[in-house]
Amino acid sequence: MEYEKTGNKEYDLFLKELERDNQILTQVLAIHLFCDRQLNRIAGNKGLNKKSFEGKNFSYKLDLLRLSENIPIWLYENLVILNKVRNGFAHEHDYKLSEIRDGVIRFANGKGKLLSKLDSEKSMIAHLHALTLIELHLI
Repeated sequence: MEYEKTGNKEYDLFLKELERDNQILTQVLAIHLFCDRQLNRIAGNKGLNKKSFEGKNFSYKLDLLRLSENIPIWLYENLVILNKVRNGFAHEHDYKLSEIRDGVIRFANGKGKLLSKLDSEKSMIAHLHALTLIELHLI
């Protein structure tokens, strides 16, 4: 679908984004939404007060679960990167995943992989997916 320009710069950029096939954005949003649901699930399973989570953002939930030691530090760090990526897409119309290449994806053994060593955005998404969403689901 092709949209007509409205004269509003920000809105026109938004419409341009809708025209683009942006699989990376779609994957990031899907992973982020699923992880957010998993944070809610973990909080409930660990007996945290449901009201302390209601209406709170991803970062708040993540910090609360980390402070209560309900998720390991390496997973927490991966989820912080995921949230930075989601926020980048949400707040910058021309955000590129390469902007977080200085981030490090952590493995359960504590070792990490510098994102700049990954050869493509798809590879970065695959690592974020495997080392956040899948591991989070196992808690």
